[in-house]
Amino acid sequence: MMQKIMAPMMDSFTKMPIRDLLQAGGMEADKADALNPATIEEIMAILDPNFRKRMDVMLNTMMPALGQFMGRFEPDMREGMAEAFASRYNAAELGEISAFMKTSTGAKFGSGFMELAADPHYLGKVQAMIPEMMRAMPEILQKSVTEMGTLPKPRTYKDLTPAERQRLEALIGLDSKKVTQ
Repeated sequence: MMQKIMAPMMDSFTKMPIRDLLQAGGMEADKADALNPATIEEIMAILDPNFRKRMDVMLNTMMPALGQFMGRFEPDMREGMAEAFASRYNAAELGEISAFMKTSTGAKFGSGFMELAADPHYLGKVQAMIPEMMRAMPEILQKSVTEMGTLPKPRTYKDLTPAERQRLEALIGLDSKKVTQ
């Protein structure tokens, strides 16, 4: 399922003009707009003619491996999902959901629910959104940067009291004689 989701997203990403990506990364809009509308795909076709194949290999090897890895955690994830349902629905509502899931329509819905995220109809909408999201990122990030600017700066080791230094040293296993001030 992840391959079905990631492949179109990566494809959409490589078709984005690099200037959009650079602007999302913080380049000023006027400087980014002055750049040519070259895409990652166009540039990589020159630098690495096998770029697309490399991306396919990566997706086709990583996703099954991640699936195996995640499979080890499925029992915990099921438990977490049960807890999430229990925190959102009361006993009567859970009973209604359970009754629905026992119907043929409920069983069909339940068995394919997670796969909806990989449906081409849905993925097409997600793909169409990515370039716009990348254009919006500078403004979105700026709000975070502005808000972070209102917070006090993190303390340095020199700012800590002797007790805080001792606690930090114990937590991360530092030898106080070797700590640079």
